[in-house]
Amino acid sequence: MNAGKPRPWIVCVTLSLLTAACVHGEVIYLACPDGRCEWIQPAGAPPCVLILGSLSSPRQTFRISMQTEPTQAKPYLPRENPSLVERELPDTAKQLENWRRFRQTPETYVPRGDPPRRKTFQLFTAERDLEKAGNYEQIAAELCGVGKQVQVYLDTRDPLTAEMDRAVADVIRTFDQEVYPWSRQKLGQVVDVDRDGRFTVLFSSSLSRLQGGKTVVDGFVRGSDFLLNVPAPFSNHCDMMYLNSRLRAGPHLRTVLAHEFTHGVNFCEHVLNNPPGSQADEESWLNEGLAHVVEELHQHGWTNLDYRVRGYLAQPERYPLLVADYYGSGLWRTPGTRGCAFLFLRWCHMRTGAEMPHRLIQSPFVGVRNLENATRQPFAKLYRDWAVSLVLDESWRQEQSLPDRFTRPRDMSAAGPPMFFGPSFDTLTEGIREVTLVGTGLKFVLLPGGGATNQHYRILADKDARLQVTLAEVDRKRGLLDVHCKALPDHNALLVEAKALGSAIRLEGVFWEKTPPQGMGREGTDYRDLANGKLGPLIGVGDKWVATLSDFLPGDREQDLVIRVVGRDAQGRLAIGCGFVSGSRGK
Repeated sequence: MNAGKPRPWIVCVTLSLLTAACVHGEVIYLACPDGRCEWIQPAGAPPCVLILGSLSSPRQTFRISMQTEPTQAKPYLPRENPSLVERELPDTAKQLENWRRFRQTPETYVPRGDPPRRKTFQLFTAERDLEKAGNYEQIAAELCGVGKQVQVYLDTRDPLTAEMDRAVADVIRTFDQEVYPWSRQKLGQVVDVDRDGRFTVLFSSSLSRLQGGKTVVDGFVRGSDFLLNVPAPFSNHCDMMYLNSRLRAGPHLRTVLAHEFTHGVNFCEHVLNNPPGSQADEESWLNEGLAHVVEELHQHGWTNLDYRVRGYLAQPERYPLLVADYYGSGLWRTPGTRGCAFLFLRWCHMRTGAEMPHRLIQSPFVGVRNLENATRQPFAKLYRDWAVSLVLDESWRQEQSLPDRFTRPRDMSAAGPPMFFGPSFDTLTEGIREVTLVGTGLKFVLLPGGGATNQHYRILADKDARLQVTLAEVDRKRGLLDVHCKALPDHNALLVEAKALGSAIRLEGVFWEKTPPQGMGREGTDYRDLANGKLGPLIGVGDKWVATLSDFLPGDREQDLVIRVVGRDAQGRLAIGCGFVSGSRGK
């Protein structure tokens, strides 16, 4: 291929973003036997969001056909039998009583006065084959800081600079004063497997060269390190975590510290502190989602969450919720999947109360059963109610000053919560449209309503999709933006169309966010104001704003883009439309 030849862009399915809706609108659970659902809405019906959810395996992706046409037939809505969702949960009281009787309480040990000055650690750095000893790198490390409950080592290949010295001091202060005592009170206890009275943290730049140099991570906890019956190099026989030596003192480091220590607590409580017969590591989606909920509770910042949340909300149909093994499924570095798990568990936590993390961690159960026992709600109902909350519940959104939030992206995460403006959606008018949906993913479709005739809707899917179909009524006065993007032939320009629905909208900005091939990442996130603040006049209801945006595309044409058009409706509420553009090298 000629390196100087422009590479074409491929435009993916157009998306739009529903910023919010009226909490007073009706929500209808529609019957969907064998993947088929149809209903007739009356003429002049209010706009609704059609929510499609799949209860099938996250390893499967389904094609769903949506059809709509005018009809003279009478309106009808086939409602689902509530018993299909609100099933009775088994009584676990006796099982939990027996479990508590045989549950082990970890021993505590007096901290050593003088920890070893040098230690050698083993780190897996290959792409696969965890069982091969040759895939582990030996790391010589020196002690560079000691606290009451933690000791910090640094890879001898990494210099002990003034910045690293501050990072070490930040870890010791945050761990001793915040993370450790909070976790002991609210979550559970790590096992002091090496009996030295302190938790160990290893800083190493090797975390920037994982999977044969392909992967960079900020930190992690490896469960095998806590297992004394596993030989070296597969275990370090130490209660510990790994942190990347590129981390600097500040909110992001503290967030990563809280997140990773939660993994250590979760592993110990499930695998080491539970009696035989109930010793199992937590499933990945619940393990990671809960660690993200805990890091939010510590309120150090959103740098570990914002890009994951935005990644999920941009394409919620792509990212499954129930992934038992992120690493085995190849999704461990997919931000949207983690954003999905966080948003779901955050909602469950807000709904069920402060004790939920404790109940999830100190439990003989894992996965869906663990969640159902902790919340006393069946998963199918939680999943559906959460999907509805993404478009109807105002309490979890926090609107910020838009010019600041967009034009100063590097400050965005430190300033407050990420931009929770609801999930992206398609708009369905007359005709047939096909969409794809991954198992335990969600698809949101706006039905504009307000037509002069009754409208007949049909949803057709494979019965194995185990489809949930929900209609959520939207405030008629809510301003929405329906955005379409199209790459132009010169490969360096983009045509953007934004249509106002529900209310007139005054535009405030147009922005792009580039996404690496594996999904949105903290390293690859970028914002740019495409219109330089020079936007057109107020868009009337049903009118379009059209603009050709040139000379803005990032140099790497393989990167995907999310285009966001931002405005406010007649009530001053935010309206954000979202278009997705996929890059390709071409021939």
